[in-house]
Amino acid sequence: MWNDLEQALPSSGGASEILDVESELVTTADRVSELAKRDILVVGLVIANGEPFGLAVSTGPGEAVVVPFEDAGPILDRIGSGAIGVIGHDLKAIARALLDQGYDLTEPRMDTALAAYILNPAQRSYDLVEIAERVLGVEVVSPDDEDTAGMLPFDNGPDVDLEGRRVEAVRRLADELGEQLSEREESDLFTDFELPARAGTGANGARRHRGRPGVPGRDGRGSALPDRQTRVGDPRVGRRDVQRQLNRSTADDSLRQAESSEQQEDVDGQALRPTPRF
Repeated sequence: MWNDLEQALPSSGGASEILDVESELVTTADRVSELAKRDILVVGLVIANGEPFGLAVSTGPGEAVVVPFEDAGPILDRIGSGAIGVIGHDLKAIARALLDQGYDLTEPRMDTALAAYILNPAQRSYDLVEIAERVLGVEVVSPDDEDTAGMLPFDNGPDVDLEGRRVEAVRRLADELGEQLSEREESDLFTDFELPARAGTGANGARRHRGRPGVPGRDGRGSALPDRQTRVGDPRVGRRDVQRQLNRSTADDSLRQAESSEQQEDVDGQALRPTPRF
């Protein structure tokens, strides 16, 4: 069963390319204002010293910048107002960081972690590095990163080059996974229901997409998935889409029940995989 599901996302085999991205730290008001004029941004959450530092932003193929939160006001204002659509990997984490800065993520456009899960719920991990290698055949972490890790303890800033490669991987994955969702006729459900529910951790998103209290979502931690009855009654959802949602909900319920026994095995004698965490 699991072997069949693992075919859902095509694998490129071994990674054959280390991403080459021109990255820089941007703090000047004019550069930040230029970025804020865009309608859509591919972003990544940058962590430094265990704390949110800012956003990595793709400025085009093979180009990226890192903007500290303290300098990102114009971008955050437009994200919070919904003027900028956001593409990212694990938008829930990004939404939480934005909320800590006083902004909502009001216009999610693509979550590559969620898209990878929808396309293949059998995977153990939806880590960006692993998905990029599996789907795109690219390496996000270069050997140089591994060789120099921990060598500069006095350098407390983010690794701008690595963050640039990460957001470039998100940019490429958004295109690839978006095409796969379209081919499976899953795009509307993903955009209208799954994506807003996953990203809706801000005040506005939570009001628009509040789920049933106490019912765990796909991440198993109480995500605000829309109520099943809301999905069924929504006039935008056709009969085929409703059936897909009911089937998916039934499958999720079955998987959660199976996880209650650590030793439970499937018909092939293989241990059932746990619900992914991302």
